Amino acid sequence: MNRNSTNFNAWANNPLKTRKDVVQALEQQVEPLIPAFTEDAARVSLADTSALFSMESAELEGFARPLWGIVPFVYGGGEFKHWEVFRRGLSNGTNPSHPEFWKDANDIDQHLVELAAIGFALCLVPEHIWNPLTKEAKDNVSRFLLKAREKEFPHCNWKFFRIMIDLGLDKVGVTFDKSFTKAYMEDLDVMYIDEGWYGDGANNRIDYYNPFALHFYGMIYAFVMQERDPGRSKKYKDRALLFAKQFIHWFSDDGACIPFGRSCTYRFAVDGFWGMLACVIKADEEPIIPWGVLKGIYLRNLRWWSKQPVSFFKTNILSVGFSYPNQFMCESYNSPQSPYWSLKAFTSLILPDSHPFWSAKEEPLVLDSASLRVPGMLISHNKGNTVALVSGPYSTFLRHHAEKYSKFAYSSRYGFNVENNLKDFSTASLDNMIGFSYTGRDFFFRESSKSWIFEDGLYSEWSPSGANDIEVKTWILQKENYHIRVHRVYNNSSLDVNTREGGFAVSTMHENQIEQKKSLTPKPIARLTTSKDTTLVVNLLDERKPRICKSEPNSNIISSKVVLPQLEGKIGARSSAQFACAIYAQPKDRSFDLDHWQGNIELPSVEELESLKSSAERVKCNVAGKSDEIMTQQMTKLMSKFEDN
Repeated sequence: MNRNSTNFNAWANNPLKTRKDVVQALEQQVEPLIPAFTEDAARVSLADTSALFSMESAELEGFARPLWGIVPFVYGGGEFKHWEVFRRGLSNGTNPSHPEFWKDANDIDQHLVELAAIGFALCLVPEHIWNPLTKEAKDNVSRFLLKAREKEFPHCNWKFFRIMIDLGLDKVGVTFDKSFTKAYMEDLDVMYIDEGWYGDGANNRIDYYNPFALHFYGMIYAFVMQERDPGRSKKYKDRALLFAKQFIHWFSDDGACIPFGRSCTYRFAVDGFWGMLACVIKADEEPIIPWGVLKGIYLRNLRWWSKQPVSFFKTNILSVGFSYPNQFMCESYNSPQSPYWSLKAFTSLILPDSHPFWSAKEEPLVLDSASLRVPGMLISHNKGNTVALVSGPYSTFLRHHAEKYSKFAYSSRYGFNVENNLKDFSTASLDNMIGFSYTGRDFFFRESSKSWIFEDGLYSEWSPSGANDIEVKTWILQKENYHIRVHRVYNNSSLDVNTREGGFAVSTMHENQIEQKKSLTPKPIARLTTSKDTTLVVNLLDERKPRICKSEPNSNIISSKVVLPQLEGKIGARSSAQFACAIYAQPKDRSFDLDHWQGNIELPSVEELESLKSSAERVKCNVAGKSDEIMTQQMTKLMSKFEDN
């Protein structure tokens, strides 16, 4: 990161150790936004970059998203000095006669996302955002929300948005058709897979929408409705408890969590899960995770973020990006205001200082390796680095969806790269991927697969998207602080195909001690060592040559300058190859003996690999479910409505 972090992060000097520090952290995020509110307060715009939705929706984002942090703070006893701004904005934004009117929501409209935060505010702090409004303003707000809730919400985490709106309407005494609420609750149950995991719509997609959306909203419902709807509240709480025991493995002992999937720009929104979990566990109840450990996960993650250059010079405004401002990795639905979903992290402020979440002594995170059957992940924990081997989750509608879901491994320390130039194979990063190119220009890689999981390993069958004449069978084997990959590749085309496979990319920002090594004996190896890290790949089967790849700048989501080791090979037309490699990347350790490590690598035989495959079970999220059927029906319905109009 940048050497002078105080210029690039509002929290750089915040110790983030206590509830008081977290209150200050919220203020440090909200105060820089206040001057960006328009004169009549209904809209916020932070830059001129755009998202796929309307500017009205983007500016409504800027108005509504801070409420995810402000509301818990005020509910927990805090005093917020800008309520007049939000009341004025809400009044004007819902007034059809006002120039800053947000416009009525349509089916599958970004407005529907943002109105969930307004429902949340109406539900928890009506005395600040509703009661002081004029009768005319209350009528406008009611009409606006009632019209919006009757629109079509896509079959994914969005269906919770109607429920959030309804909680708010119910709190302030506005009547509505509750059969709509019930219908979406039933649809959300369809998304539930097993063991605490939801599939977020099509393809049973698994990513951070489990913690910061599906479970987050479910726990808000449980917190609000535990007495009026104890059965459903208990179900949402029980699912969250099951999930917590697995989600904890996505975190490292240094506070970082594994970047994976879409919407990484929501950054510390993941901590909203831990905050709401503490809210639904009674103070005198035995927690699923000890209070001190839970507190530690939460605060260490915030502290990790306090060290990242997430803002431009001295703005203290969250940028689109992950560890640094980066438009390459963002989604088409990320406006300049989108990152403020991150303020979900402040749900912990619902709880008073006396609550054990805050009063417990912070404890370290010490975890053994874990096998997560539903998302198809094998997770290992080493000091300063948590790694997930992955085969199962995938997505098809996003920019860089393959890089975000379908790599073989993801790391809390090394992040992942997105390919910035799909027309030049020579510059392809392919970190934790294997890529194929017929021409040396266009190249192809795994975007989806049929996947299985077995003890200490994953197996998948796939073809690179755009190169269906290539068939691949892949084994990924967990080996403590490294892993082995085996690929059986069948080139059924009439052309030779070039291949390239990468290991983990390490940062070279401000590095003066970069040691590169490429060797063909005793086994081909590409190795990189910096002052902080070691990353390497060793070839184990058919001939491949080692190389060092200097990735395109800003392609990695954690560091803007990275390098990585690769292996490159070739497969003749209508022939096959068996590739295998060992992948190692860890913080630099002087006791690491490369020769000893290489001597202990044991590659399973063909028979052993087949035996592992026969013992495997399908990854649960990788099997089509009812959600795909519901989404197809929904799209048919919307197309019919569009044609009728």
